[in-house]
Amino acid sequence: MSTRTPKQAVVFMLAFLLLMEWLVPLPAVTDTGFIHIFMIVAAIYFLIMFLQLPNWLTLLLMSGVTLYGLHHIFFHEPFLGAAWWQVVADEFVVNYQLLMNGAFIEVTDFFRSLMLLILLAIMSYLMYFWVIYVQRIFFFLALTVVYVAVMDTFTAYDATGAMVRIVLLGFTLLALLKAYRLTASAAPGERGALLFRWSLGAFVIVAAAVLAGTAAPKAEPQWPDPVPFIESAAGIEGGGGGPGVQRIGYSTEDSRLGGGFEMDDSPVFQAEVEHTEYWRGESLNHYTGHGWEENRTVEEQPDYTLYEDEVDTEAGTAEVQFAENVSYDPWFYPGEFQQVLNSSGEQAEADGFTGELRTQGGGSAPPSYTLGYETASFPIERMQEVTTNESDPAHVTEQFTQVPDTLPDRVADLAEELTEDYDNRYDQARAVEDYLTGQEFVYDTENIPVPGENEDYVDQFLFESQRGYCDNFSTSMAVLLRTLDIPTRWVKGFTPGEEVDYTTETTTREVRNDNAHSWVEVYFPEVGWVPFEPTPGFSDSFSYVYEESGESEEEWEPSEPETPEFPEEDEEEEETEEEDTAEAAGESGGFNWWQPALAALILAGGLIYFRRNLVKLWMRRRYQSPGRGAGFVRSYESLLRLLHLLGWKRGPHETLREYAVRMDEILETDSLRTLTEHYERQFYGRKADEGMPDHIAEAWRDVVGRAGA
Repeated sequence: MSTRTPKQAVVFMLAFLLLMEWLVPLPAVTDTGFIHIFMIVAAIYFLIMFLQLPNWLTLLLMSGVTLYGLHHIFFHEPFLGAAWWQVVADEFVVNYQLLMNGAFIEVTDFFRSLMLLILLAIMSYLMYFWVIYVQRIFFFLALTVVYVAVMDTFTAYDATGAMVRIVLLGFTLLALLKAYRLTASAAPGERGALLFRWSLGAFVIVAAAVLAGTAAPKAEPQWPDPVPFIESAAGIEGGGGGPGVQRIGYSTEDSRLGGGFEMDDSPVFQAEVEHTEYWRGESLNHYTGHGWEENRTVEEQPDYTLYEDEVDTEAGTAEVQFAENVSYDPWFYPGEFQQVLNSSGEQAEADGFTGELRTQGGGSAPPSYTLGYETASFPIERMQEVTTNESDPAHVTEQFTQVPDTLPDRVADLAEELTEDYDNRYDQARAVEDYLTGQEFVYDTENIPVPGENEDYVDQFLFESQRGYCDNFSTSMAVLLRTLDIPTRWVKGFTPGEEVDYTTETTTREVRNDNAHSWVEVYFPEVGWVPFEPTPGFSDSFSYVYEESGESEEEWEPSEPETPEFPEEDEEEEETEEEDTAEAAGESGGFNWWQPALAALILAGGLIYFRRNLVKLWMRRRYQSPGRGAGFVRSYESLLRLLHLLGWKRGPHETLREYAVRMDEILETDSLRTLTEHYERQFYGRKADEGMPDHIAEAWRDVVGRAGA
């Protein structure tokens, strides 16, 4: 068995960690599971390769580890038993036939996993060859960066943390390999010091670069995501609402909800508006148990009005400009649509069932258009007066209280439990909204399950996963209220978007694909369709007001508010002031985390720059006097240990006198021989000098001074 050094172990371990960055993205872009098993098996491969065992033993151990890894993932039969070998043999026969027939994509998961493990075993050999023998790793590092960058760009994998790890691992590995090559050609007595200086300096530089790159302000990406551009150029329509991992955006298909999605911040349109409102696409009324569909249950198309005449409204104008290569059929609009003001001569009409605004005669929405709209302030007192559904129009009740017969009873039971303390429709709606935005549920866009054929989408979310995004929360609120015979509908569109410019009268907002959203509307007689926001983390722009005072309701209180004690109010005000002060300090460039990190780096750099002077000063103070008798013996032995730490190691069969002669040649003096002879007299003669001879003290200072230099 070959002897390996700790230095080789360090670089080989770093190479292993670098290789693992190739495995981390696999679960995000493929159906690969048990990724931790592949990593553990790869680690064992690297250990076996590092030990450099005989070839037959290496092959035997790697084969055993491979088989056990496959057993852990796929098999329930006893390991290496007769039944186990039969299953393995069947797998090989089936996959051999598939390969011979050219059906490469149909090979089984067992065979794919076997090929991946064999590839990892080969990589362990290649990494050993590159790192230990050739001592070069730049080509593999460059491939790793390209691979991870491609994964980040074209898949759901987020490589933000991976790139930081790769830079740290890769450049540290490059620095260490360079240091090893330099020390191999250096004089034996200088190798330790050279390795220490090179490694420490390289590590400080890499750490400083990573910290600076993380903390420093960064410009927005010039091409945030090329995928939407490529899809647009190729004529591929984005969106989608089917199960599995999707790309976020306005969906045209909502009959099958569920599954996670990857973010997409590419722009959809810019709009100059007078109010901050959600952008409406369309509403759907029929819940299937898996998603939403349009169901026209009445013969005559009703007028699609949101607000009743008794509600106070405010008119506004929206000028919309779609982004380049972006086209949608619906005209997106805030509030309630009134009329088209300018669209290059094209006109639009709103569908009476869905509210979707479409071009008359068909076709996509124009690249730019201007339309008039109205926003409303919803009177809380009048909404709280609605205690039954007797005043609801017949067509509203028929279309917007439907739930499937397969809806589990526990959904309706939960709705009853949440609203049992409230006798009016408004408080019942706010109670359900408050429950969904509470601590029981988590907003997440990844790893969201897709309900099975016999599972209900709402039931699965409310009682099993309790994790999801806007579609989960909005659909759940709509269905919960429908079980109470409260008319609701599911609305989809966009949130207001990000403000990019403003004037005293208008604001210009940029709406991106990741602003795609869904929410709920509840019907109130004499008020109209009132929007609610049940998704955690989303701040709605809806206005609920008290008619008597004209004040807005900032936050719904589930019970009558109690008059707080004055000391508690004072404490809350103090806490708020402290929080505001802290936020202001952060916004004005206060003391952030990167400042002490930068100070530490400057201090470390100063210590490295002045290390020679500091070492000299420390050695002069620590080894100022050698002492007498037994004290000199201890001081001399301490000096030998110091020389060892500085890189001048004494050979295993080298006598003290031989070591002293060699060191005197390195230090260009004869003082260590003088000290060695004096040490031998003190150690073996066991006779202490009455005083320290001047030539011994001079020799001591000479050795300490030269070693420190």
